[in-house]
Amino acid sequence: MPESMLPRTLFNTDADATTFLDSGVHTRLAPELWSEIFSHCVLIPDWPHGCIQYEKRLLVLMEVCSHWRQILLSTATLWRWIAYNSSASSLEKEGERIQTWLSRSREASLHVSLMLKHRNTARVLDDIISQSYRWESLHFSCRGFSPIPLLIPATRTFRALRHVELDSHFCESDVIDDLFEGSDRLTSLHLHKGHNSAFVALEALGRMSLSLTQLTCVHLEPRIGSAHELFAILNTLPNVVDLAAHIDAGSPWYGVRPLDMMRHDKLCSLSLEVELRGSDEVISHLQRMVAEILDHLTLPRLARFSFACPASHWPKPDKAFRSFLARMSGSLTHLRIVEKKEVDKTRRRRVSASDSGEYLDYLRIAPGIQKLEVELPEYRMSDPSLLLKGAGSLQSIVTISQGRS
Repeated sequence: MPESMLPRTLFNTDADATTFLDSGVHTRLAPELWSEIFSHCVLIPDWPHGCIQYEKRLLVLMEVCSHWRQILLSTATLWRWIAYNSSASSLEKEGERIQTWLSRSREASLHVSLMLKHRNTARVLDDIISQSYRWESLHFSCRGFSPIPLLIPATRTFRALRHVELDSHFCESDVIDDLFEGSDRLTSLHLHKGHNSAFVALEALGRMSLSLTQLTCVHLEPRIGSAHELFAILNTLPNVVDLAAHIDAGSPWYGVRPLDMMRHDKLCSLSLEVELRGSDEVISHLQRMVAEILDHLTLPRLARFSFACPASHWPKPDKAFRSFLARMSGSLTHLRIVEKKEVDKTRRRRVSASDSGEYLDYLRIAPGIQKLEVELPEYRMSDPSLLLKGAGSLQSIVTISQGRS
């Protein structure tokens, strides 16, 4: 096999690969060590969408030599990523591929992705479901029909399940109640957008078999329409450590009733993404809502804060953002700011280019920040090297340009 086909996760240059193969070291290392190396180097990108690239990586490695092929085939954890798509061009080939992976994974825990778009599914789906006692994570998407007869096996055994990712409109379905029954290890939940708000979806789950107190990682794509709703969610998740939420224009609760200060002692990572809206009235409402959230939120253990927002939606004035950083400065080490691209070019022209000064101010307010990530539209990007001058504890900076549109 040409050395240029070897994965860059193992070698920096073709010369490194040639030297390595000529040395014969790969035949002398213990198979267990190679299994560990492969498990760390052949990572699946963007699961479940990256499953095709992952399979290609494995096939490339298997062509290096018979020794590597034997080790790869005997390393069960490399074959535990099971992705089934009912819209595949050839369900027969898809079934054969999955049955092969299930066999090679032996008794290893499984990461399962089920994307169902019609009732007519191949027999292989039954094979996947029969292994539900091995499921460690489940990514589930279904369109146009009820999945209840398909997803739940007779045994209803999900004792190994730790992470579930699904559409929020399933939260009121009996299939989800059955899925969570006995899932005592489940700690991670990701809800995709649906017709429900985030709180309604979580509230529905709380009425079922799932204990919300056991969740430590929760990512919510359904909208959160007010500070009251976000704080209600935090109250229902007393042990959450990592929370991601989408702020959108919902019921005009702002100013309807007083908002008490919200303190959460366990949350270490918070990601807030403000949805892009066009109406000036809605934008003004979102600005007040974000400011209200930041003004009333206290997180003594917060280490990472990610904030995504169009420039026109930024809380005005931004003293709420600065005050929040100051209150979190004792624990905050990682700050990520994503400025969403403005769709309205008139608003875009009102926004000046960034001179890095605003970000230097944030670093001075929270001097313990060690990593700063900034993602800006191209029309806002400036020289990021200025941030490294007099930036306190800053050790790493990542800047990303979103490009032109």
